[in-house]
Amino acid sequence: MKRLVSLFSAILLCLLLLTGCVSEAPAEPAQIKVMSWNILNPAWGGPPAEMRIDPFTETLTAQMPDVIGLQEAGTTWQTELTALPESYTAVCNKLTNSSVIGGKDCMTMFLYNPETLTLIESGIEDLDAGSNIRVVSWAVFEAKNGKQFLITNTHPDSREAECNTHTEQYLEIARRLYEEKGLPIISVGDFNAVETSDAYAMSIADGYTDSKYADGVELIRDIDSYLLGDYGGKVTKGQGSRDHIFFKGAVTPLTYETVYNETTATVSDHLPVVAELEIG
Repeated sequence: MKRLVSLFSAILLCLLLLTGCVSEAPAEPAQIKVMSWNILNPAWGGPPAEMRIDPFTETLTAQMPDVIGLQEAGTTWQTELTALPESYTAVCNKLTNSSVIGGKDCMTMFLYNPETLTLIESGIEDLDAGSNIRVVSWAVFEAKNGKQFLITNTHPDSREAECNTHTEQYLEIARRLYEEKGLPIISVGDFNAVETSDAYAMSIADGYTDSKYADGVELIRDIDSYLLGDYGGKVTKGQGSRDHIFFKGAVTPLTYETVYNETTATVSDHLPVVAELEIG
């Protein structure tokens, strides 16, 4: 009798699996580390990129983010970035609609770690026609457990009126991508918008949360992301940050840090911001 019961149970389980009545357990949330860093185009200030690539690489090695949104990664920077460890791959670093053979270098780009993330798709959309800096770069990545997320990277103009216009454009593009992809979205960049600005308020009104101020997040270092006085300037607190890691959807920030040490201070007039996030 026991054998008949066991046989019946096995047959029933097989039938349930075949008919889809028994589903696999949902994947655990994916934990990723995201960085955003304006690394200052050498044509606009600071030492040459070849003098800054070592401290940049040292920071990446210490932090090991899964994906990094870079801003102001001009041609000389991109030349140096080709020598990074094999664990990082560039995406959105060329404007595909450029008439220049091979594509014009895009300063608002990503680096990602292919050992932890798989690139599904990516693209670049204009804020200013023909610009290689005022754009929205975006990518869809999949973590090793199958969880996917959408990430955008942007860099509006620093002038207030132009910043507001670019922010409106960026939010429209990001909103469309969010609806099309149906995935949690992470939005990084040098938004040129401190927390008290109208442009920052636009992102919050659009449903975004700033990881730095999310409920339950562990705030590791609370300082401003921009050095007062540009390259080599002073670290401040309470005057506002221009660099942010926003999110919308099934994202839970675990930690947030503005990374400041003797190494990061020699790379740019901005400090990198880093968030550990749970997706799903």
